[in-house]
Amino acid sequence: MGKDMRRAPFMGAITAALIVTGCSAGVAGSPAPSNPPVTPGPPAAEPAMPGTRSIDMTTFDFCTAISPAQAQSLEVKGPRPGTSPSGTRSCVWTHYLSEPVGSYLVSGGNIGIDAMNAVGGEFMVGRYRAVIARSSITDFEKECSILLDVRPGQSLQVSFTYSGSQRMTHDLACQKARPVAEMVVQNLGP
Repeated sequence: MGKDMRRAPFMGAITAALIVTGCSAGVAGSPAPSNPPVTPGPPAAEPAMPGTRSIDMTTFDFCTAISPAQAQSLEVKGPRPGTSPSGTRSCVWTHYLSEPVGSYLVSGGNIGIDAMNAVGGEFMVGRYRAVIARSSITDFEKECSILLDVRPGQSLQVSFTYSGSQRMTHDLACQKARPVAEMVVQNLGP
């Protein structure tokens, strides 16, 4: 390729820039344009991920996640707020007068669902992406933790943990947790 051929695109760009500049420059003595120049505003906020709502896990009241009417339909007592030794806030509702003896826990964290040790694939709970997380703290066969992707880098956890004497499996625990996760999503609002 010759030296002039390599310069052609570069020279074309300079020519286009000069034409645009010339067209936008005013001519002395001519009327001013009717449209004032547009000044750039602040940058637009990053669009929310589909199915997310801006819920700040540091201020969200987890004890509002299940309404009193929903707690009554689940035959649970609560809510009982709590804070773990690591500072994670939560709220617990318990069913302890008869089988199945267990509790529902709602909490949140600054870890997105993509960073979780998930069991199976993603699914939707209402408008939120969700996964079932494998806990290293509790007996996996007696609990189910559903994590909702409520904000980039944050998740809302809805768990059912069984503590009674009847046979319990992870799948049965998840059958208890999923409808409660749906209730929580309804209560988060639009």
